[in-house]
Amino acid sequence: FTGLPFGAFIAILIFLFLLIEGLVWAWGKGCLQWER
Repeated sequence: FTGLPFGAFIAILIFLFLLIEGLVWAWGKGCLQWER
C-alpha cells in the first residue's frame, strides 16, 4: 500500500467497512443460515 495515494487508502477502508457492515446486516437478518 506504499504506492497508493491517501485518497485511495481511505476509499479502500470505506469499501471494506461497507462490505463488512453488509455481511453483518445480512447475517443478522438470517440470510446466511448455512445449516438448515
